[in-house]
Amino acid sequence: MIFLSHGYFILIGFIISSLSTRVGLQLRIALRWQKEGG
Repeated sequence: MIFLSHGYFILIGFIISSLSTRVGLQLRIALRWQKEGG
């Protein structure tokens, strides 16, 4: 039971890190667009 929840916690952490990386990339692209006046 504890082991299962631990694996679930790792899975959630992986998904969150993946999403945050994606958001960071989109934020970087948006900043670049603003810099270039697009």
